Amino acid sequence: MVAALAVGLAGCAGQPAPGVIAESRTDDSAPAQFRNREPLPSCGAYDLGQSGPLPADAVACMNDSAASGAELTVSSSTTDDDTVVTYYRTGPEIEGFQLFVDATRHRSGTGTWSEQSCVSDEFVWPLVCG
Repeated sequence: MVAALAVGLAGCAGQPAPGVIAESRTDDSAPAQFRNREPLPSCGAYDLGQSGPLPADAVACMNDSAASGAELTVSSSTTDDDTVVTYYRTGPEIEGFQLFVDATRHRSGTGTWSEQSCVSDEFVWPLVCG
C-alpha cells in the first residue's frame, strides 16, 4: 500500500520531475544556445501536469531575481499527455525573460526545441509572450 501511494504521488502537480527534467537538461538535440547558457541560480523545478498552479514562491523568486539572474524549470503535460519542459530565465543580461522550450516529447506538436524572448517587467503565471 505504501509503495502504491509513493508511486501515485510521484507525478503530483508541483513536485519536481527529476527524470524528465534531467533528460531534458542533458539532451544532445538541444540547441547550442541552451547547452552553452550561463548557469544561473535556480528558482526550482516543477512538474505542473496539465494545469497545475506554479507555487507563489517560484513566481516571487523570478521577480526578485531580475538584477541577479535565475532560472525556473517547468514540465507540463499536453492534452495528449506529452511532456513539454520550459526553462524560464531572467537576469541583468536578459531583457525581460528568456525561454527555452523542449518540445521533443510532444508527438503531435513541433517535436523540437525553441527559444523565445518575453519582454516584460514582471513574471506572472502563466507567462504569455506576445
